[in-house]
Amino acid sequence: MARRSTGLHKEVVVLDTSVLIHDPHCIEKFGLADVVIPIFAIEELDKKKSQPNGVGASAREATRRISRYSDGGSLKEGIQLDSGGWLRVDCRGSLEPFNVCLNLERSNDNMMLTLALQLQAESKNGNRIKFISKDLNLLLKANALGLLASDYTHDKLLDKLSDLYSGHRDIAIPESMSGLLQELYMAKSAKEPGQYIKLETLNDYVDGDELVPNQCCKLICGPKYSLTIYNRKKARFELIPKPKNAGERGLGPVNDEQAFAYHLLTSTRLPIVTLTGRAGTGKTLLALLAADKMVDAHIHEDWHFYSSTIPVGQDLGYLPGDMNEKFAPYAQGLNDNYWLIFHAKNPHKSKLEMRKELYEGNAQGAFHIGPINYSRGRSIAGSYMIIDEAQNMTPHQIKTMVTRAGKNTKLVIIGDPEQIDNKRFLDETSNGLTYLVERFKGQDVFGHITLEKSERSELAELGSRLL
Repeated sequence: MARRSTGLHKEVVVLDTSVLIHDPHCIEKFGLADVVIPIFAIEELDKKKSQPNGVGASAREATRRISRYSDGGSLKEGIQLDSGGWLRVDCRGSLEPFNVCLNLERSNDNMMLTLALQLQAESKNGNRIKFISKDLNLLLKANALGLLASDYTHDKLLDKLSDLYSGHRDIAIPESMSGLLQELYMAKSAKEPGQYIKLETLNDYVDGDELVPNQCCKLICGPKYSLTIYNRKKARFELIPKPKNAGERGLGPVNDEQAFAYHLLTSTRLPIVTLTGRAGTGKTLLALLAADKMVDAHIHEDWHFYSSTIPVGQDLGYLPGDMNEKFAPYAQGLNDNYWLIFHAKNPHKSKLEMRKELYEGNAQGAFHIGPINYSRGRSIAGSYMIIDEAQNMTPHQIKTMVTRAGKNTKLVIIGDPEQIDNKRFLDETSNGLTYLVERFKGQDVFGHITLEKSERSELAELGSRLL
């Protein structure tokens, strides 16, 4: 359908490549506005489409979305979107008409900026031109050139990371109730199953409407406390074991927040759990420990470990070998943590034997280790599924992974929103992990906790806080 002029003042948004990569469906998120995609963004999508990571998959998906509309008319003239707005691909862009830009390099980013400037100069009917990008430097340049510039916020649910749902809260109760709590193992681990406190018992001390399903609640009574998970369906606080004492043998939670996390990770009532927290708080180790337990107990048939393939520093480029060999550098965190579990079970065996077990187990299907790139189209049933480094995934990629889960599959998604390695397309409040936490908060099938205390080492804890 060709573009028809209405004579009305409209908003015109110019999208750069980073927005299309972040959300391949973004062209339909601007209502009645005109959506202009510079031809340079199409060129960049073409260059990125073959990248062997989530960026490549997003580039291909964005191209397909645009192509779907091209079947209905001319992208040059404009095609109506399902949202009611209009989509156009603009092939213009030149540095020459804008003297302020003469010293800038002829990069695709700068060509997109000059296109927005041209649209602004040509806007005689009061249309508002808005440049949208996930690239902070590009937004700064757009602002300096006098353009109305904005981050893409349609899937951004937080203003700052400190607003992210933490998953836990403290509830103070009077010492007059210490007798009841003592009976329910207030001062020691809840050894017996089925121990709980009804919500109505604590109505005077907590508002049930403020509680979130499966919230980790610490009931504090003077110097004593108990760890509980709030079960909304049964309107009660269910007691969970406290962490291991220093003298107890074997791997397990070593602080209260890890005890909460481990309970969520091993609960058969919660098919999806997220853990966030800084480096060294035990996210990956706890997830692997829970996966090992659930498979040994035959609750799940096997476990899967997926991770994003975004490097911390400069990309090393092409890696030789098959998929397992290519993914090996990104699986070092898995190896480090699995060694602790393997060594606890087999104290006399070496790391070489551990790596052999991992390799053989992966080859035989006892567990599956790989990048997220190869999960599309799968339906994973009966498995314990861990997705690591999820802060480097877009909301679209997170949706792809969540929808892979079949019957009796538990999905565990972990990461540190403060360690974004894919910073051109994501930030600490717009990445897939924080998006998932905020969207699933309040669902009876979902549990979450933010881990704050580092247990890796005093140095790691200090570095996490100071650097």
